[in-house]
Amino acid sequence: MKLVYPHNVSVTNNKANIIQVLQMCNSFQKNNIDTTLVIPAPIHSKDKEIKKIIEKKLGTRPLFKIVTFYQYNIFGRLTALFSAISFFKIYYNKKEFDYCYT
Repeated sequence: MKLVYPHNVSVTNNKANIIQVLQMCNSFQKNNIDTTLVIPAPIHSKDKEIKKIIEKKLGTRPLFKIVTFYQYNIFGRLTALFSAISFFKIYYNKKEFDYCYT
């Protein structure tokens, strides 16, 4: 089974829910569910940097896959809309997931 877990908060953010999301993804993967976390990429960051941040927050190497997208911010309120549009582009282009956990 393949699961995609979209989240609209960057891993560089210090909100508590990002830790919970990372731990959920690791738990899904430990239970033989192929998990992909889709998160916004911080501006000018590389995949290796994002993985290092996740390792630091989790305290271990992430077991799940990570896909990033760029989050556009126009007038603050439209961020969620553009995040949803970016996620659906990823989701529908790949079409390889069985479930979407939100």
